[in-house]
Amino acid sequence: MKTKEHNRQVRDTVVEKIKAGFGYKMISKTLNIRRSTVQVIILKWKEYHTTADLPRPGHPSKLSSQTRRRLIRVARRKPLLKMMHKKACKHFAEDKQTKEMDYWNHDLWLDETKIKTYLVHMVLMHPNISQNCQGGCATCSDYNGCMTCKPRLFFALVRNGMKQVGVCLPSCPTGYYGIRSPGISECKRCKSDCETCFHKSFCTKCKGGFYLHSGKCLDTCPDGFENNNHSMECSTIVHCSVSEWSSWGTCTKRGKTCGFKRGNETRTRDILQHQSARGIPCPQTSETRKCIVQKKKCSER
Repeated sequence: MKTKEHNRQVRDTVVEKIKAGFGYKMISKTLNIRRSTVQVIILKWKEYHTTADLPRPGHPSKLSSQTRRRLIRVARRKPLLKMMHKKACKHFAEDKQTKEMDYWNHDLWLDETKIKTYLVHMVLMHPNISQNCQGGCATCSDYNGCMTCKPRLFFALVRNGMKQVGVCLPSCPTGYYGIRSPGISECKRCKSDCETCFHKSFCTKCKGGFYLHSGKCLDTCPDGFENNNHSMECSTIVHCSVSEWSSWGTCTKRGKTCGFKRGNETRTRDILQHQSARGIPCPQTSETRKCIVQKKKCSER
């Protein structure tokens, strides 16, 4: 049985108590919720940096896992694809295996059903469409520019004054990403906050005022990261790191090692890693303490 989901206020309280140093057991007892619930809330917060309800992938399935398994068993006992269907598919494949590539370029195939694509049909039927084009266009028009492209080129819509025209490019311009498919390779626009991307959900560079983090453009960086105004990315917060202390040095006084009984000795350590803007700063790298030695006369030169 699924337990009742806690509201946002309870989840935020759990996160605040974890930040304050409370353990899972203490939080569970204080808020009167299960310890496993506390663990789930913290895991979600660490992974997504939020306690809000995240969007689901779609409508919950109406079929239980048991019902799905039963349907699979029924389909295996009595498949819908009969022997006559298998023979028809084999005959279709053998009949079309010698066809040239042009035969397949402008058609959609659903099993043995052939459907002409709308764009190619429009190109063949429209009187203002020409096939004597330049600049990589396979077909074009005076008003709309390129309609289809030659192989390996990307089709993109670019603004020309008050209208958009089609162009064929070897690679997509800034702010677009390419999608290749058997029918047409086209350029799609990145998200509004992306300057460059290689997919609609993954940016590689953000527009001004946004910071890049894991393929997304954010107003400010999440916990554990800091805003890098030079690269405009979210950089991991780096704390200062130092080496172990060296051995204590020679006991001296006013730069001399003789002619006294009480002096000072010093030890040092090196900085291995400087801190970032929000990192913990470096501690002191040298220490001095009093020392006592057996007094001896300085040799005269």
